Amino acid sequence: MTHVLVHAAELGSMRILASVGLAVLLVTACSSDGEPPEGLATLDPVVPTTTTTTLSPEQRVLNERVRTDIRAATAALLSHESVSVELRGAEDGYELTGSVEVDLTTGDYRSTELETYESGSAVRSDHTLVGDILYVRFDQGDDGTDKPFTPVEIVADRQEFVDEALTMAGRAGGSLDRVVRYLDEIPFNSIELEANPVTRAVGYQASFRAADVAGFLRDNDLEQVGPRDPAGLTVYEFWIDSEGVLIRVALGGVHFQDGEALEGFGGELRYSPGGVVTIAAPDAP
Repeated sequence: MTHVLVHAAELGSMRILASVGLAVLLVTACSSDGEPPEGLATLDPVVPTTTTTTLSPEQRVLNERVRTDIRAATAALLSHESVSVELRGAEDGYELTGSVEVDLTTGDYRSTELETYESGSAVRSDHTLVGDILYVRFDQGDDGTDKPFTPVEIVADRQEFVDEALTMAGRAGGSLDRVVRYLDEIPFNSIELEANPVTRAVGYQASFRAADVAGFLRDNDLEQVGPRDPAGLTVYEFWIDSEGVLIRVALGGVHFQDGEALEGFGGELRYSPGGVVTIAAPDAP
């Protein structure tokens, strides 16, 4: 078995290179008026609030409650032995679906993402992390055969890979702990969402200036964000179940992946805590 050494940041480049073959197709697939194609607008819309420089006393109290509740709900989710994630997202020209299963006791995980383009083309990516070996497979379905996994030896902090697996390959903030830091260290506005009468889940929306998020990532050397700060807002919706566990995160506005500003990306992650799981290494050459 041949191993390839890789750092966490380099995996983002691998994701980009895997999509290069579809670049021309993607350009021709996007509609001329910029509207998402039929079937891509099925996500519940995240309607952003506006951010203000001066917060009212009531807003400050709500913001502090959001910080406290999301911090506790995230800790409650990660206190379980495992967590499963169902994810979906959409941007002009393509939609994304996927699933992740993480053994929180070992940090091993397996994930699958499928990007489907308006043209009908698709790219599937599979990742399985067992110990210090990450098994990676990209498949564009061009010849109808199953592609083998490539074993990649992790030479950086493997926790970075686990964190990205729990945040839609990093699109939802890079890690759940980092999102909590956003709430602690970046100014934001928040609103309390109407509680679900059936599940009794409670929800909050938090809106940040995308430029503030970019500056935070840059100043803390968390991602190599470009010098131009994006306009608009970075918006999160958080939902917490009746037991105080984070169960859903929805995304709107501008988000960041491997330093790139994803403008107009919408998505959601649904978390399900669980018990003992076994993550096994796939067959690899």
